[in-house]
Amino acid sequence: MHMPSLSAPTLRGGFLALGLAVAAFAPSQPAAAQQAVAAKPSAAQVQLARELIELNGSLRAIDDMVPAYLEQARNMFVVTNPDLAAPLAEVAASLRPEFLAQRTEVVDGIALAYASRFTEAELRELVTFYQSPTGRKFISVLPAVLQDSFQRMQAWSAKLSEQMVARMRVEMRKKGHEL
Repeated sequence: MHMPSLSAPTLRGGFLALGLAVAAFAPSQPAAAQQAVAAKPSAAQVQLARELIELNGSLRAIDDMVPAYLEQARNMFVVTNPDLAAPLAEVAASLRPEFLAQRTEVVDGIALAYASRFTEAELRELVTFYQSPTGRKFISVLPAVLQDSFQRMQAWSAKLSEQMVARMRVEMRKKGHEL
């Protein structure tokens, strides 16, 4: 069954950030570096990581996901039962607190991911940065920067793909094969 796509700007920004980060950094790191995770982090590290998640906008993005997914689920039912739009909206609104309460699970996981990869001192530096005027500006312009970066990456990759296909055809033609 096809689910309608989410349109919440924060979700797009969050997924875009995740996608760009994975695409840009994961392949360039050695396998050992990608797998390197510190021993169990301290309680202070985890607490600082939670603070970091709140400061860097991740918590807001997580909070925006629940209403967006509830809207997606509501729309799935409205497509086949348009007369139920109003009661489905009421149900979605009543379920929102229940599902928002579950955010702790993902926040704990994200905090652990940060705390396992940064020392307490590094986490303090990150928190200090995000509390600074430059850090706050970084957070406010990041969605626009990521959107622009994503569009540029799409255009570049389309151009690169066309060039690769053309070059492969030329090289295969030299070998007597027509593609």
